[in-house]
Amino acid sequence: MERDKNELGSGGTGWAAIGGWEVWEAAPRDGPAIFAVDAVAHDAGRIVGRWIKPGDGPAAVEAQLTELLGRIPETGNWAIIDQVGLPLMVPETLDDADLPAAAQEAAEAGR
Repeated sequence: MERDKNELGSGGTGWAAIGGWEVWEAAPRDGPAIFAVDAVAHDAGRIVGRWIKPGDGPAAVEAQLTELLGRIPETGNWAIIDQVGLPLMVPETLDDADLPAAAQEAAEAGR
């Protein structure tokens, strides 16, 4: 069974059995990024996610979330579980259109 590179299953599937770190993208080093997950999968014990650069703008963020989720992102069907390059935490849930502004505010507050 081939797994989506964005998914880590629970249910007895070992980390090494699905490829370990080879399956995941590294955190971006060149600017702020958030790790967004499918909230429905996360609530079911699976991590289906990817790194997204909120500074790319609302259209790019929405496109990346749509690709991740396989559906149009709506508030509550995705969540932020990690972030890099931002001095303050971005809220775990917010509207995808608000993500670039929230990341910008967090970056400015840390200056």
